[in-house]
Amino acid sequence: MAEDARTPAWRGVVATFLLTLVAGVIGGVATIAITQKRPRLTYDVTTNQTFSGQLERMGIMSVRVANEGAKEVEDVVCRLRVADVHIVDYKVDSLPPGSMVSRPESTLITAAIPFVNPHEEVTLSVLYTPPSGRAVAPDIEVRGKGLSALRAASPRDAATGARPGDPRPDLLVLATAMVAALSASTGMLSKYFSSRHSDDQRDVTAYVLGLHGFATEATSVRQSGRPQSYWSISDYFTEQILRSGDPAMCGRAQTALDNLLEYASMASPSRALVHLNCARLALAAGDRIDAVWHVGQAERLGRRLVTARLKHLPELARATAT
Repeated sequence: MAEDARTPAWRGVVATFLLTLVAGVIGGVATIAITQKRPRLTYDVTTNQTFSGQLERMGIMSVRVANEGAKEVEDVVCRLRVADVHIVDYKVDSLPPGSMVSRPESTLITAAIPFVNPHEEVTLSVLYTPPSGRAVAPDIEVRGKGLSALRAASPRDAATGARPGDPRPDLLVLATAMVAALSASTGMLSKYFSSRHSDDQRDVTAYVLGLHGFATEATSVRQSGRPQSYWSISDYFTEQILRSGDPAMCGRAQTALDNLLEYASMASPSRALVHLNCARLALAAGDRIDAVWHVGQAERLGRRLVTARLKHLPELARATAT
């Protein structure tokens, strides 16, 4: 009888514990949900490097502005100042309608953006002549209606778990899982292709082209009657796309070849010529900054080969000579 009398008391303790646990979880989820609904504007420097141009050393810098929250940010203004340099050219990707970009000073680019939707981003890129051939640190100011942007975490911050602004434990856990999965899959792909570079390069190229919607071109590459190298396939593909005269298609084709450079393991001469074809497509798409960058990468991998090619591509040589 004494044992039976004690049983309800234990059940009450367990029930209270479970209710407290459930309440805590619900409260935590609710707090996270409320936090996520707030606008969150961030920026980071995704590229800042120098390379050898045809006439002088050049620098390219890209700043990404992102809305990581779940609410639209209005009246976003981004100011990018690069002191003591000459800005040769600039571009802004993914601008919403009604945006304005100006260069009020030789070292300053300003972008006025009416809104940035949740989970969208805008990228501002500049091509400049660096002093003493070294990359320079930019002065960046980004703000929206009622808030200022936070600098996104650097790789060092991510490694130590530190991040400016409010903590986001939910995103930290999710990001850790995604990075782990991506690292594992990327490692397997890298191991596979780097150890089997002598495999049929037509299949690898056709796979990438197919991913970007070039099904006809992918089929043509696969059905080619003889083995081909990456550079020869990209030559043929580039000529076919340039004949279309469609800037949007040229931009999409450049993205496909960019992904091929990232995905496939190829010899330096092939890589140099694929970069050169990327430059041709970028120029046809109206993106001079990308064209200059790709020519610089190509020359770094094979200057004599690229110089010889550029003699037969006078339009590209003139447009990228800075």
